[in-house]
Amino acid sequence: MAPGLFGFVLAVRGNVADAQRQTLLKDQTLDLAAQALDARDRYTESHSIRVADLAARLGEQLELGDREVESIRTAGSLHDLGKIGIRDDILNKPGPLSEEEWEIMRRHPDIGADMIAQHSALAEVAPLVRHHHERWDGSGYPAGLRGDVIPFGARILSVADSFDTITGARLYRKSAMTPIEGVEDISRRANHWYDPNVVDALRELHGLKPLEVTNRPDVPRRITTLRVLRSNPGFSSLVAAIGVSSLGDPLTQVATLVTVYLATKDARYVALAFIVQAVATIVMT
Repeated sequence: MAPGLFGFVLAVRGNVADAQRQTLLKDQTLDLAAQALDARDRYTESHSIRVADLAARLGEQLELGDREVESIRTAGSLHDLGKIGIRDDILNKPGPLSEEEWEIMRRHPDIGADMIAQHSALAEVAPLVRHHHERWDGSGYPAGLRGDVIPFGARILSVADSFDTITGARLYRKSAMTPIEGVEDISRRANHWYDPNVVDALRELHGLKPLEVTNRPDVPRRITTLRVLRSNPGFSSLVAAIGVSSLGDPLTQVATLVTVYLATKDARYVALAFIVQAVATIVMT
């Protein structure tokens, strides 16, 4: 390897290692923040961490992009941040809250979101935290949003938060639901409290069949390699060809081929574009 290229590779590896360390530091910081939040509520130990994990798994099940999944995970860790502003006698009350106490408790999404929005690195997750108690039919809080007006990540958090709550221990409840009981309980409220697509993702994670629901909303899924291969098996040979080819700039090739596929939805045209690229490269060398 040429000395200049070797130095470049080392620099790239160093940058990747630094990025990995920064990611690990951020993850550990969020976990500590979640643990600190949960420590105030003796009935929800590790609740925020579990919600973050389940929300991320739901995002992956729904085939969202990596960045969206990471944002949802972050929002899950911080979704109860606003409870810092709730009095301990309300937060730790050993029984159902009164209506007046509920009015105070309902402020916590806004309190948390306002705190998060002040930090540029976290600002994009503030709407998810603010609206994770909204309901599909508009009966939630704090803004009474309904349907697909609710941020998609907040809809995912709503299901994850509810599932962990009903399957976890509470002092005023004799016993928690089993995971399957929890899934079925949430399923009964699909299209009322919860986005049915998110409920289906929860069902799939537990090996259950999707619900029969009409007029489903669209899911903002990314185009993943796996989804392309599933929908068009002939595309797999093209992916293999790109993998073994050393002709041209790989990044430019892939970008061009993906653009062709998005425009045509036909693997044959993409294969033709690949051949044209290869021939052009041969002619020019």
